[in-house]
Amino acid sequence: MVFRSVFGVTFSLVFLLFANAGCSKNSASEESPSGAASIVAESTYCSTVSAVTGGVLITSRAQFKPKLVTGSGLGADSTAVDVKYAEVAVVNSAGATIQCGETDATGNISLSIPQAADTYTLKVFSRAFNSRYKVSVLNNPTANLPYSISASFTLVGSETALAVSLTAADASTSQVLSGAFNILEQIYKANEYLRSNTACATANGISCTAVTVPDKIQIFWTAGLSPGAYYNSASSPISFFSPRASGQIARGLYILGGVNGDLNCTDSDQFDNSVILHEYGHFLEDFYGKSDSPGGSHNGNFIVDPRLAWSEGWANFFQAAVRGASDYTDTYGNTSCSTGSHGISIQLQIQTPTAGQDYMALGTAAGEGIFREVSVSRTLYHTMNTATPYSGPGVGFPLIWRTFADATVGFHSSSVHFRNIARFNELMRAQIDTYYATAKTVAYDNVLGDPAHSTYCSTNVCENQLSTTAEYALPVSWLSGACSRTRTAVTKISNPFGGTVTNLLKSNDFFSYYFDGTAGNASITLTVSSGAVMNLYIYKEEHVFVEDGTSGQVGSKENTLSGSISLSGQAAGYYLIQVQAPTAGARTFSLSNGSGLNLCSSSGVL
Repeated sequence: MVFRSVFGVTFSLVFLLFANAGCSKNSASEESPSGAASIVAESTYCSTVSAVTGGVLITSRAQFKPKLVTGSGLGADSTAVDVKYAEVAVVNSAGATIQCGETDATGNISLSIPQAADTYTLKVFSRAFNSRYKVSVLNNPTANLPYSISASFTLVGSETALAVSLTAADASTSQVLSGAFNILEQIYKANEYLRSNTACATANGISCTAVTVPDKIQIFWTAGLSPGAYYNSASSPISFFSPRASGQIARGLYILGGVNGDLNCTDSDQFDNSVILHEYGHFLEDFYGKSDSPGGSHNGNFIVDPRLAWSEGWANFFQAAVRGASDYTDTYGNTSCSTGSHGISIQLQIQTPTAGQDYMALGTAAGEGIFREVSVSRTLYHTMNTATPYSGPGVGFPLIWRTFADATVGFHSSSVHFRNIARFNELMRAQIDTYYATAKTVAYDNVLGDPAHSTYCSTNVCENQLSTTAEYALPVSWLSGACSRTRTAVTKISNPFGGTVTNLLKSNDFFSYYFDGTAGNASITLTVSSGAVMNLYIYKEEHVFVEDGTSGQVGSKENTLSGSISLSGQAAGYYLIQVQAPTAGARTFSLSNGSGLNLCSSSGVL
């Protein structure tokens, strides 16, 4: 199993660590798999229903059969699933569309066409644009063609009604169609879930606006093709969400269809609903919640940039919520494949934690959970439910969504910067305090395992989350009083993607600083008053943090006891200051500006 990354690409399986690699927020190939053909715009949705008097009533039913997900890969075809609220068109022998319509909730079709002798084709497309959902499942971002289930029929001109038989798209014989329509089905389910689970309980006095229908999203999927081809890496099995267009990479979801023409014995995601919904969760984050994710390599059992951990952890949680399940499951190959297949799953609801999957990424130090994506997923899952062992607050999805998407008290607010789970927890806890009894606040603190509020972790399994920004993006301001911080760093740790890195929690301090553009606040000086040398880095708000190759870095001073970085010439705005202990040992340090004032938190201590 692999966790797919927003803004990037996912590569190999790494035991049970669920690793991603090579993700980049902005990089994209300028070539399509076929070598950069001109882009053809997606065709207009068939939405105009023509009035017909004395015509022929055409009825039918559209269905598909997805492959079943098993513990050993994709299995046999499931029972037929209805194609719901999808685009329908009738085309005559000359290729002209003579009628439009949509399937209903059970895949049924009922529309009238003129009573004229001809041969016609009834088509049901892998698209919808209505009050239920707005999505197009297309072959690629160059041709932009939807898939269709179709059947031809002939009229002699005297008929008043005709039942047309549409063969259910069968995964065993036509994975192309069943795969495309299964992707469509998952987006329908996500939209239905949002409509039903984003209205707040008025009894608690909470005010929020329920989701009606999210913005349209294009989804690109081709049988046998890895979207890695768009990054000149056709052999890399990946699925991802691209938040913006770049060259021939359109904004949208890219779902893995296999590798190098093989969709049977290689990894594919057209029936892995966890993966499809995970990527849609990234789209919702970009559209509703705002994303600060830098993309990048991430691993379920490794500490990563908290902005990335939040984004991936949110998407893992969202797919579980929509599916009504507590797992994230991915498969590799079909059970009938002679070269082998398998499925791997991670549980987001801990029962009896053991070493391995269930215990993954719990962390051992206060605050470590904010750097771990699986811990983020579990925290959200247990906040929503009352599942053991935490006996969570059970506030449901609506309050989580409100904190995620609200423009005043949630992540959509322009006052929120460097979005990560600690900031989310801070906002969520404030709402639970306001709208619920004390018992739910206690239950939430137990889920978090925040040592500032709970002693639960002393005797129970703990996520080591925080409900403050003390360990990442701590807001600071200039004060005249003395401010210092002691950091006891640890030795470097192994990077699952190669080499060693400093422990982001135990060897680093991260501060959120608003630069007002004035000269006196432009210079930031690090002074180490005791201990060995340290590193000072300053980043723009939308930086990409990779220890050996960060973009968006304003300046750096490494291996110093006293060093300064100037923001002169930089725009007013938010910046992230990182103070790093490159080797093990305790240091005490302070930060000051060009006017001799100290950089302090609201408590007076960095």
